[in-house]
Amino acid sequence: MNNLNGVALWFAKDDKGSTATINKLNEEYKGKYICPLCGSEVIAKAINSDCISAHFAHIDKSKCCGETIVHWWVKNELVKNGDEFTIHTDKVNKFICKSIEIEKVYVTKNGYYKPDITIESECGKIIFVEINVSNKKNINQYWDIWKELNNTVVEFNVRDVTEEGNVVKIYNNFKAIY
Repeated sequence: MNNLNGVALWFAKDDKGSTATINKLNEEYKGKYICPLCGSEVIAKAINSDCISAHFAHIDKSKCCGETIVHWWVKNELVKNGDEFTIHTDKVNKFICKSIEIEKVYVTKNGYYKPDITIESECGKIIFVEINVSNKKNINQYWDIWKELNNTVVEFNVRDVTEEGNVVKIYNNFKAIY
């Protein structure tokens, strides 16, 4: 997973909206798979190949949006309701996720802010998660907004995603940047 260029689509949505990973396909499923990025139909390819990794492929890839596959995956799979996670500040803080919002927009006197993920913990704490694919957040650019919103901000580097035996692992152990 460390080489993010040309990453194959290893997941899709089924007709019920559930995420299906290429290594855990239900062979009895006869419905269509949809790209969660653009909503167009994809098909499973190279399922039994010894030469090419199994993946989903767009029937018409011209319809897919510019958001990276890894960015979308992390944004939607990083933390789920009920998950426990830690944030490192001057001490280690443990939280349990109560709810998640993707790309919620906040209007402040210093401008608009749209974190990749907004997490509300069971104790009522709001945490903003920024996903770093290739560029880190410029703290100086967001400082006044973060100060006004007065919530913890963490940045998750997608290079913290690893693949072990075709299972994607995401470690939700964060360091606060604000």
